[in-house]
Amino acid sequence: MQLAYDAEDDGWFHESTATWMEERFADGADDNRRYLPYGPLRRPGVPLDLFDPSGYAHYGAWVFWEHLSDRFGVDVVRDVWERAAVDAGDASSVQALRRTLRERGVHLPLALGRFAAANLAREQEYDEGAAWPAPRASATTRVTRAAPARTEVEVDHLSSAAVVLRAGDRDARLVPGRWALRVVVDGPRAVTRPVAWVVVERDGETVLRRVRLDAEGVGAVAVPVSSRVDAVTVSLTNGSSRSRCGAADPAYACGGTPRDDDQPFTVIAELARR
Repeated sequence: MQLAYDAEDDGWFHESTATWMEERFADGADDNRRYLPYGPLRRPGVPLDLFDPSGYAHYGAWVFWEHLSDRFGVDVVRDVWERAAVDAGDASSVQALRRTLRERGVHLPLALGRFAAANLAREQEYDEGAAWPAPRASATTRVTRAAPARTEVEVDHLSSAAVVLRAGDRDARLVPGRWALRVVVDGPRAVTRPVAWVVVERDGETVLRRVRLDAEGVGAVAVPVSSRVDAVTVSLTNGSSRSRCGAADPAYACGGTPRDDDQPFTVIAELARR
């Protein structure tokens, strides 16, 4: 069926949507869970469009389509294939995805940022998320009243990184209502499509909050914290799909070389009285 739409489209697109279809056709089998440790759920630093014939990342990317179908309905996957068929020979799968989301009023970088944040709250964001592996954090650090934290990471195209912040001294409790964790994200320029979210785990509930970044990629939020807050995780996404198509590497969409890999993000966090 895929070949009838566009036989020459990108490998990750063929395999990730085929594996997603298993969830529609045989939901109870759960065979496709075996690939989740290799894709963007468990390894958020793996680019979404990676096709690795010797690995399983492209199969694990089915969770992205699960996220989109939860948000927009299952027809969104077919719509991307139909768009790919219309643009066959002139566009890559990522371009078809970008155009399909735009028709729904959503830009791809923002959709990817929301996807990365949802994975950090998988138990409440996905019907079967409690059985899925947790994303790996790029860094974990403690923020105390005496010592702010500064963390630097680099993020490749169409991928993300998670920075976990643990607030408070080990021997002193944070009184509810009196403290906030101020988080500053200093990312790359807007042209490379950076996106940031803060995910707060509190009393068994997870709250997601987007960090608005300016043209220079800088933004800040203040998150109320106390001893009941288990962790604050900053999700950093490089939403760039810019590529020199056909230039070099068939591992990525359109056989191209990504233009915006290794984008730097800095997360600065400090505790402050409210």
